[in-house]
Amino acid sequence: MANKGATGSRSTLELFRQLRQSRMTIFHPRDEKCSTLIQQLQRIGCQTVSLWPPTAELPEKNRSGDFSVECGGQ
Repeated sequence: MANKGATGSRSTLELFRQLRQSRMTIFHPRDEKCSTLIQQLQRIGCQTVSLWPPTAELPEKNRSGDFSVECGGQ
């Protein structure tokens, strides 16, 4: 069991390393939820761009295959 925990820890650490190097585009209305999401992503080291309304294309900086997050808006 000790090995399983160690492997899980390495996987988690690798995920955080990848996230710290990521650029994320957030499509969400500018409200408290959006601000909280951006703060948490920046807290772990992600570079973020917030857009609303959603655009047909990602910003040039974020076209490299990094993450885009779209949260339902009204």
